[in-house]
Amino acid sequence: MFESLTLRGPRGALLWGADSAATLGAWVVVRKKRAWSLRATVERVDTYRIKQVPLLFQAHRAHKPIGHWVFPIVPKTVVVNGRSLTATLGPPEGG
Repeated sequence: MFESLTLRGPRGALLWGADSAATLGAWVVVRKKRAWSLRATVERVDTYRIKQVPLLFQAHRAHKPIGHWVFPIVPKTVVVNGRSLTATLGPPEGG
């Protein structure tokens, strides 16, 4: 497995079930020493849904195999500061 990895994209979302908790612009997912983290630009946030559990980070994956990146959000790690969002992620799920 990779020791470090960086994924980037133009859009993403935090989901609570089928509902959008946040709509994201540019995002970066970084894996360092088995820890995954998310940094993103916030376009819209639902202040109630963003505090719910479980949340998922989802983003379109344009390369093969085409699909979606899906990462669970570690509970209570989402921080929104103005238009910036950070969170700790669990390992990616199939998508």
